[in-house]
Amino acid sequence: MTRKRDCSGELPATNASSHEEDDVQTFCGKIKIEEISFETWQKNHSKLDLLYPLKISRSQLSQTSSTVIKLSRTIRAISTNGRRIEQREKFECEISLCQNMKDKKVLKYPGLGDRCDDAAGDLLIILTISD
Repeated sequence: MTRKRDCSGELPATNASSHEEDDVQTFCGKIKIEEISFETWQKNHSKLDLLYPLKISRSQLSQTSSTVIKLSRTIRAISTNGRRIEQREKFECEISLCQNMKDKKVLKYPGLGDRCDDAAGDLLIILTISD
């Protein structure tokens, strides 16, 4: 179930100037909040892929050929007694880098994401390069 509601309404009185209050009212009038049920949220967030933003400068990129990142993933499985178990696993991953990589490049490492029973997601490294 998805429901949208309008957030515009009267704000409590403050000591702010009338101009500032008008600006806040105008801004708040444009905001819409979307309420979704937990089931809908869970469907949208049930992917097993791990997204990891990696920020690196152009000078660091030219000086190194790899970097090691530390992260954790969720492992969900059914135990031998039939109960569902969930645990976190910490691991390290070496990421190969080269000088001519582009900003916002996505590096994909299959099978290194979250796991659920026999399925495993991918580790997706989103490279952000600063100058």
